[in-house]
Amino acid sequence: MQSTLSNTKVIPHPWFRAICFNGQPIGAISVTKNLDNDKYRGELGYVLGSKY
Repeated sequence: MQSTLSNTKVIPHPWFRAICFNGQPIGAISVTKNLDNDKYRGELGYVLGSKY
């Protein structure tokens, strides 16, 4: 499951980056462009591990 998600979503995504603390990934941030009527807008998303 982990490698499938990495290969299909994370690696090809141009604006998906890890959030690191002390050299360890603790979360991620991504930017996605909207389509159609909102093509000049985007979405910023992030996730953090529950420990942080």
